[in-house]
This record gives sequence, structure tokens and C-alpha cells, in this order.
Amino acid sequence: MNDASAGLGVLRRETFMRGAVPRGEAPRLLDMPERTARRYVADFIKQGLIISESSLAPLAINFSSASVGYVFPRLYPEGVELNAP
Repeated sequence: MNDASAGLGVLRRETFMRGAVPRGEAPRLLDMPERTARRYVADFIKQGLIISESSLAPLAINFSSASVGYVFPRLYPEGVELNAP
């Protein structure tokens, strides 16, 4: 598991448990410098793994069809997210 995967797991767990996480906490949760954490957060949002209403709004978990294999790895067959609408 790489640093991004580990950080994503921590960030998603926190957003799931707390409902939303202030963006300012992302560097600490991801254990990365602020600029690097911002790039990762932007990438996670682009992938639909987390959501935010604006560039300043808190981060929240997102259960999109594209992330079903990550969120529920043994519940859905591999590749099911590729067939989702």
C-alpha cells in the first residue's frame, strides 16, 4: 500500500465517522506537507472518492459507483465499477 492509499483510507474513515472534515485537517490526516495534501485531495475529489461543495468547504465521504470496489472490496466483483453508469 502506498502513502496515498493509506492517507485516503484515513481521510475517508474520518469523513465517515465525523460527517465532514475541515480542509485544513487534510495535511495532518494524510501525514503530508500542505501543498502535497492539497494535490491529493483535489485528485480524490476528481475520482469521486470524497466530495466538497467548494474549494473552501469541508470534505465529506462520497459513495459513488466508481469507488464501490475500494469501499467494499469483497462485496462486489472486481471491475464492477467499470460497468456502472
